[in-house]
Amino acid sequence: MNYNNNGVKPVKKSTIVFLVVFFSIISTVLIGSGIFVNSMIKEMESDINIDTSKYDQTVSAVIIENQKGSIVLDDESGGYETETFKPIYQYEYKGKTYTSQGDVSSTQAHYTVGDKTDILISSDNPSDMYDPNYNAATEYKEFKSSTHIFAIIPTIIGCIPIVIFIIFIIIRVNRAKNYKNNTY
Repeated sequence: MNYNNNGVKPVKKSTIVFLVVFFSIISTVLIGSGIFVNSMIKEMESDINIDTSKYDQTVSAVIIENQKGSIVLDDESGGYETETFKPIYQYEYKGKTYTSQGDVSSTQAHYTVGDKTDILISSDNPSDMYDPNYNAATEYKEFKSSTHIFAIIPTIIGCIPIVIFIIFIIIRVNRAKNYKNNTY
């Protein structure tokens, strides 16, 4: 084996350039995808903020139905239709009975028919209601907690090649120093 004056086997310049470029591209793509996912989550968050200031009365509501609907989900095989459920609330305010549809539907019913929940209504327009326990913001928080991993993991994985490359450089420099110290 050929060693240079420092006692370290020389590495071809083209190999070093290839490794630097390869690690840089992989790291950039992974870190970039993590940043992109995180920015998409933040953008969704700003779209979901709901002004609840108009809802000034709390009333008890009963779920009288889970209205069925459907959505088409895309996948590699061309998509498929799945059933969705949206709660229908019934409540009383000032002696009058109101029925309102929730603003969120999901593939699993959030409530069972007969469940009771406290909702907020507007005293100016009692048919306008807001469920603080099941709305776009609460569903987004649940979604966000499960998707943050898609922002964190690529970023962490993207940093691994950088760390490996730095460790590689440190080891090479230390070997060269040790060899130099042992030869004098």
